[in-house]
Amino acid sequence: MRSCPVLPVFPVLPVLMLLLLRLCSGTSFPSNIHIGGLFPSASHEYEVFRFALAQQQDIPKLVPQVDMVDTGSSFAMTYA
Repeated sequence: MRSCPVLPVFPVLPVLMLLLLRLCSGTSFPSNIHIGGLFPSASHEYEVFRFALAQQQDIPKLVPQVDMVDTGSSFAMTYA
């Protein structure tokens, strides 16, 4: 009687999970996260906004995105 050759049994599921995790971890997250703020053009509050984000050393991906808008024109705020 012939027996089937014995194939090594690999833990297939953990290997597939590790491959999936490796694939997702390298491509899912952006390199920078833009945090936006709209400020009146005559104001200096945007400096405080930039300073506050610069103090977050534990999250180096945060990048301030500041737009100065004219508060007298609602259309200017729409396209900021």
